[in-house]
Amino acid sequence: MPEITEKNGNYKLEQVSVRLKLCEETPLYSTEQINSPRRAIDVMKDMMRQLDREYVCIVNLDSGNRPINFNIVSIGSLNASLVTMRELLKSSILSNAASIIMLHSHPSYRTEKPVPSKEDNMTTLNVMMATDLMGINLQDHVIVAGGSGSIYSYRTELKDKFSIEGLQNIIERSADKRILAEPSADYKPLAKVEELEEQNYNQIDNVLNNMPNKDKGKTEKEKPAAKQERYNPLPKDKRPSLLEQMDVMKAELDARNVERAISRNKARVERMV
Repeated sequence: MPEITEKNGNYKLEQVSVRLKLCEETPLYSTEQINSPRRAIDVMKDMMRQLDREYVCIVNLDSGNRPINFNIVSIGSLNASLVTMRELLKSSILSNAASIIMLHSHPSYRTEKPVPSKEDNMTTLNVMMATDLMGINLQDHVIVAGGSGSIYSYRTELKDKFSIEGLQNIIERSADKRILAEPSADYKPLAKVEELEEQNYNQIDNVLNNMPNKDKGKTEKEKPAAKQERYNPLPKDKRPSLLEQMDVMKAELDARNVERAISRNKARVERMV
């Protein structure tokens, strides 16, 4: 606490100044000019893919989108790192950066493409909100795989979802246990969902077709109403989605659990009587 002292009847409140400066460390070299975010990411991933622990780095960019410098914010363990907004934005503020690119390594991904975890999604959201408040643009968050150096770019993968609202929606869906993480670039989400739904219905049809047919020889009117749908599956455009099927299954399971709980309580009361 500053001391307030009295001199000749006047009280003095000390004034202090904070003057920080950036210190140069070992640079990274490239045979090509590092004049764009793409080139900065290429140089950084070559370095980060060799690391045996999780590193979190920031590349600071000027208003012309040219890299100024990079800063190693945190060095963690094999599969975890500690990131605080205070440390993450320190070099960006001192470098007078207009925008930043955040990178961190996943050493455990040796050959396959990295996929962001729920924690990665939450960290990205926190960084985006903090930089938005500071007037600094978060251009991208890039995850670098150990060994292969393959990358996951949030901006490339999420496209229009790379926003505060989009990330909040992804995290809410993840918390609802409907998805574990956003898919990597190797997947085509819409096409994959359609293929999975088609495979799901095909598997159901195959199982039903191979089951012993107790209704063999009966006319359509004689077959039980519940089995009519098996013999006449809904058209593709009228089939419920996988998420809708999951909701129905969950509701049925909850109803069964309630019935069992009531039965157990009833039996308990009868034993007590």
